[in-house]
Amino acid sequence: MKILLAACDIFNTHYDDILQNLPTGFAQLNKGRASNPVHVDLITPLSDAEVEINTRRNINLSVISELQVSFGGKLNNFKVIRAQKDNINHYYISHPALLSSKLGRVFINELYPEASVVGWEVYLYVFLSLCIVEFVSSGFNTYNLINVIGSELGLLPLLLRDRFTSDSPSCVFTFLNIKDEISAPSTLALNIKELPINSSVVSLDTSDNDINFMLEAVAHSDFISTVSKSYAKKLPITELKPDLALILQARSDRIIGVNLGFNYMGINSGFNSTDVTQKKDQFKSKLLKNLGLISQPESSTALYIYNLQEVPRKQTLVHKLLTSLPKVAGIHLIITDLSTYAKNSKLFNSQNTRCIILSGGNNLHHMSRIKFNFLEVLRAADFFVLFDKEPLNSNIIALTNYFGVLPISVLGGVAGDLIKDGVNGVVFSSYTLGALVKALDRSVVLYNNRDQWPQNLQNVANLRQLWSDTASKYLEIYDKACQLKEHQKSGL
Repeated sequence: MKILLAACDIFNTHYDDILQNLPTGFAQLNKGRASNPVHVDLITPLSDAEVEINTRRNINLSVISELQVSFGGKLNNFKVIRAQKDNINHYYISHPALLSSKLGRVFINELYPEASVVGWEVYLYVFLSLCIVEFVSSGFNTYNLINVIGSELGLLPLLLRDRFTSDSPSCVFTFLNIKDEISAPSTLALNIKELPINSSVVSLDTSDNDINFMLEAVAHSDFISTVSKSYAKKLPITELKPDLALILQARSDRIIGVNLGFNYMGINSGFNSTDVTQKKDQFKSKLLKNLGLISQPESSTALYIYNLQEVPRKQTLVHKLLTSLPKVAGIHLIITDLSTYAKNSKLFNSQNTRCIILSGGNNLHHMSRIKFNFLEVLRAADFFVLFDKEPLNSNIIALTNYFGVLPISVLGGVAGDLIKDGVNGVVFSSYTLGALVKALDRSVVLYNNRDQWPQNLQNVANLRQLWSDTASKYLEIYDKACQLKEHQKSGL
């Protein structure tokens, strides 16, 4: 089976995780299926940032073809560049417009002056999608399936069907958050002559005077995947535009949740499952002494971490919780930034609470300039409170569990799949202050059960979210999509 992973927003952390790690997961699966291996290629735009990254890693970029695409009433030349990384072909669409936002804006505005008003980015997404179609065609359409990642390329499944008709490769569309909609005025379909405007779905989509890239991807893909099984079953239909909600409901049997793996390479927790309790007490002792928060003995007090940096400023629930922390047993460290440190220290400072600053990537330091690595803080922590209303980041759950830390989260998204209440975390059912405080209280009871707590830590430290498991689930989806295509071609 030959697969192409196509994405535009490669600097989205979740999409980049898929691009970088899913092929590795398939490589691990291939060891057990030599007769029918999965071959995975990647294709993304070549930006200035990507050129710099490849140069820094000494990865050679070689031009393999020069192609043309019709766009803006003329033929535009572009190059296909290949980089080989760990025996995986990463193809890049190379065109000056894709190198930077400035060049992209100039290119689109020259061809479509009206784009300066309605948004030039959506035009560039269409241009990139058309280039990918030409790339597929230049290789004689040999891909069995194309996995479109992110709504920026939401029109790609439609363009592939329009170009190759019944011979079009199967399509799977992957999204992180269904609310990440990209819309353009319906005039986009008229202005860009290369777009097939006769599709019944496009007609439905443009009936409200816009064209929704998320809707088009959902409607024209064989299957749709997202990053959580729980989220896939409970999409916020009522919060979406009616036409998108209608398509999602009609295709609910094609929407599948797949939890993402985690790359543990290069991360050292500093302990193993047999000595996790003892080592965490030692790490906690060192951290608390450096912060002037000495607890004797260390094992008698739970240590909580809160990341205020990732919370919207108007999130009142979080601020209400943090001001009530002096009433909650345990020691509480709040990650803030330099610009709000003084303000937050006054708001949230108490005998058992401190603000610390996230600086320089994964480095945490206290204002006394005592520096800590973020991983060292995780080694000392017992609980990590997630403030997401709809948790979709499985990485933080995998990372905290690996370091023997139990996440506390609302029950939704990936938390519904990956956190078992009272075992490797604590969940609460509603996003309210009362529910969150009760979850904190239950975590204290959990921690104070000193007979059971060491076993909890051992179980948590042994948990792994593997990319080979993710690849296995995606392979099931790919097989279904390809079988569906064969049935359609044969008229069954």
